[in-house]
Amino acid sequence: MNGSQINQTERQQILTAMQTPPKNGYFVWDEQDEEERPLTREEMLAGMVINSTQIELQLDNDILNYFRSTGIDWQMKINHALREWVKEHSVV
Repeated sequence: MNGSQINQTERQQILTAMQTPPKNGYFVWDEQDEEERPLTREEMLAGMVINSTQIELQLDNDILNYFRSTGIDWQMKINHALREWVKEHSVV
């Protein structure tokens, strides 16, 4: 067997292995370091938002405390809640 056949075999094994991910995924977070935590789907989508503007907004303390208690993506959740409200109350 020559070198190109060995490389082709290894390449095929890697491609086959990638088609079937491990049962618990490729990365298991040990919950020790928040910086190493994988992003949630929502966090990934929030990072892809292009048309957003940073503003200053006043909220009642109970509303702010509620959203902050939902996790590190609490600001995105406020945006999502407002988007849902606009859909339900559209005047167009």
